[in-house]
Amino acid sequence: MEQSGIIVNYDSPDRERMTVYVYSRGKTDIPNELSGIIKDEFEGAKNALRTVAEAGIYSNLKIVKSETATVGGATGKVKALRAVLSFEAGGNKLNSELFVFPYKGHVVKLRISRPAALAMDAESYTRLLSALDNLFSR
Repeated sequence: MEQSGIIVNYDSPDRERMTVYVYSRGKTDIPNELSGIIKDEFEGAKNALRTVAEAGIYSNLKIVKSETATVGGATGKVKALRAVLSFEAGGNKLNSELFVFPYKGHVVKLRISRPAALAMDAESYTRLLSALDNLFSR
């Protein structure tokens, strides 16, 4: 099976990072549900983070929350599996969110990380998630 997909990475001047992965794992149709391959990819992403921690690249990895959520919040449309994490890397404490959901026969994985010391601008973060929700609900 052919493996194909895209990865888009954005780094802000404040050391925030968002990575968007869109891929199919060689499957021709991924159902629009939060089970099967979507759940497998979500669990695989969390396990990959654990592996990185076991290798010593991350330390103090904690999965703070693992749940079903809506990317755009209360008014959003895109249902996703979501994990909230905290860890240390390179001497920096970081907070991260992971979203995994289906989109037009593909898996979408969003990972948004920021330094824990950086005060989160709730308004801009809400706008970001709303824009992503709007993009992936089309």
